[in-house]
Amino acid sequence: MRNRAAFIKYYKPSDAFYSQFNISDYTFKPHKVVWKRMANDLVASVMSTFSTPFGNKVGVGTDTTSLIPFEDEAKAHYVCALINSSLVGAFIRSFSSAGRGFGAPSIINHIALPSYTPSNPLHETLSTLSKQAHQLASQGKTREVELRQVEKEIDGQAAKLWGLSDSELTQISPFREIG
Repeated sequence: MRNRAAFIKYYKPSDAFYSQFNISDYTFKPHKVVWKRMANDLVASVMSTFSTPFGNKVGVGTDTTSLIPFEDEAKAHYVCALINSSLVGAFIRSFSSAGRGFGAPSIINHIALPSYTPSNPLHETLSTLSKQAHQLASQGKTREVELRQVEKEIDGQAAKLWGLSDSELTQISPFREIG
């Protein structure tokens, strides 16, 4: 068993057989940017607290997802937009091959994610665009022109954030038109 040492480190004989490990305050934050590990592309989503007839519930990721917890929804959408940009996708694929190691949480350490500033119009625009993309995707428009337009706008705004020209963005992300 590959994780046997980690299991033994945290397991106590008095623990129930269904105990969960590595659960902490971050697990229950109201907003999380989540993405699948062991994939061939980085596709992130914001998972937020939701209401049910039994009260508010917090979504919890599985052991095959990576997550970044947030208290603030706008900040979560800002980070989600950047992670979903073609720029980050191309960067991650440049050093991580599809499969088991792709999408590990440590990839975030390699991305220059500027801290979210609510007063920065570029940050607010990225957050709003992520919310729009989520809304379109929830309506089943994952292949629709509207969603592709929002993704293109996210790429353009991410390029501005990182100081890339339209020409440089086109070289990185040739399948999305700029403009």
